[in-house]
Amino acid sequence: MDSLLRAMAARVARIEIGESKTALNNVLRGHRGFEVAFHA
Repeated sequence: MDSLLRAMAARVARIEIGESKTALNNVLRGHRGFEVAFHA
């Protein structure tokens, strides 16, 4: 995922990250997903 985002970042003018969807469990709080918009 990291290499994909780095390659895309070189080709787009702006990346907007929207609201994240939280994934809860007994030990950690993580992200189940988030909205992303890429603008050329």
